[in-house]
Amino acid sequence: MWITHSETNLSGYNIYRGTSADLSAAERLNVFIPGTNTSQTQSYVFMDEEIFNDGIYYYWLANLNFDGSTEYHGPVMLDYNISGNNNNTPNPAVLGISRLYPNPFNPVLNIEYGVTSRANVKLDIFNTRGQLVRAWDLGSLDTGNYTLRWDGTDALNQPVSSGVYLIRFQSGYKTVVKQAVLTK
Repeated sequence: MWITHSETNLSGYNIYRGTSADLSAAERLNVFIPGTNTSQTQSYVFMDEEIFNDGIYYYWLANLNFDGSTEYHGPVMLDYNISGNNNNTPNPAVLGISRLYPNPFNPVLNIEYGVTSRANVKLDIFNTRGQLVRAWDLGSLDTGNYTLRWDGTDALNQPVSSGVYLIRFQSGYKTVVKQAVLTK
């Protein structure tokens, strides 16, 4: 998921995926996302449906300009757990989201995350249209593991609809995004 505040001279976006933080070893995915070239804020969501194995993946966003130039952004690290095997106890103080359970959930999702050194932490939940559903600025946290319980409501405490939600963890240089499914 990414947001632009304005776009000019933009043809669109390519997404790159790799299993290491080295862009030169990443592959360009077979997707092109057209730009809007508007002065209005735009939200974009990309869901990788070609991951079949659990693991850590790195993603880069490349914006392709009409003048032929390309700018790369990232990487963003994602820890995919396709198998749904969430019964493992997380390692102590691993930076980022360690697990989401139960997943699918109804009505409460437990978001376990870790901090490896004192840092400001934010957790955000987005729907698949890129709209911010709920946000927590958790402030400066000490090293350790934490759990946040999301009750499936938006910022106005209204229940959200069934569907896929993206949970984004941000702390310093690290951004981790995982997905959860709300069923009713």
